[in-house]
Amino acid sequence: MKGKKSKYSESEVLASLDRKQDVKISGRTILLLSREVWSDKLKGLIENRERKNDLGNGSYGMIDFLVNHRGYNKNRVNEFSN
Repeated sequence: MKGKKSKYSESEVLASLDRKQDVKISGRTILLLSREVWSDKLKGLIENRERKNDLGNGSYGMIDFLVNHRGYNKNRVNEFSN
C-alpha cells in the first residue's frame, strides 16, 4: 500500500507562514509566540501583548506538517529577538 501524498509542499508552507506575525522560522526551528507570559509585577500569567492572533487551524496544520514530516522543531517564546 502506498503512503498518502501530502497536500502541502514545504516551500508553500514556509511562504505562507512567513506572512504570519505570530510565527518565525529560523533554520529548522519554528518559533511560536506564547499565549501568556509571566508578570513579575502581578506575580502571575498575563496575556502576551506581542501576539497578533493571526494563526488559525490551517496554520497549525502546516506547522504540524513541518514538525511531523519534515523534521522541524517547534518552540514557544515570549517574544522574538530582533
